[in-house]
Amino acid sequence: MLSKQMQKKLSTIDRERLFLTWGIGLDSKNRSLQLAHRLWTRTDDIDHISESASIVAMLVGLVPAEEAPKEMFGLNFAPRGSGRRSNVFRKRVLSLL
Repeated sequence: MLSKQMQKKLSTIDRERLFLTWGIGLDSKNRSLQLAHRLWTRTDDIDHISESASIVAMLVGLVPAEEAPKEMFGLNFAPRGSGRRSNVFRKRVLSLL
């Protein structure tokens, strides 16, 4: 999932910069899969975890790249509800009354 999101969310330049930052050669195969694997490898380093969480949050679309939510450290990957659905439902019910 993350490797597919990289294609959608990041430009070519951003992807290449991300690969180089994480030590993945630009001429290697399956770069996106390698990066997705490296995001989850070092669980003992808090800096690695926070950097991984910010990348995952950016790719999933939870927050901008700089703001990793606290829920990411608790592994809560479910997207937050917008509340819009309940407002639409409420308006429809009120229109029927």
